[in-house]
Amino acid sequence: MEAKERLEQIRQDWLDQPNLTDTLKEYLNNYYYDDYSYCEECDMIDHDSNWFWYDSDEYTDYLHIKCNKDKYLEQ
Repeated sequence: MEAKERLEQIRQDWLDQPNLTDTLKEYLNNYYYDDYSYCEECDMIDHDSNWFWYDSDEYTDYLHIKCNKDKYLEQ
């Protein structure tokens, strides 16, 4: 499954929960994609503050800290 599809699936799962507050509904409908990214390696959606920009001689990428602790500490 592509990352965008997985992200949308999880957003829909949250929206299907009963008793959501109006604030949370507004967030899920308007701002959700601005603050979170999906990590295919660990199949987890995490806040963008838990990702980092990795720049090395080999490659450059936006990496999830949980799956790339060694590279995060290296930086």
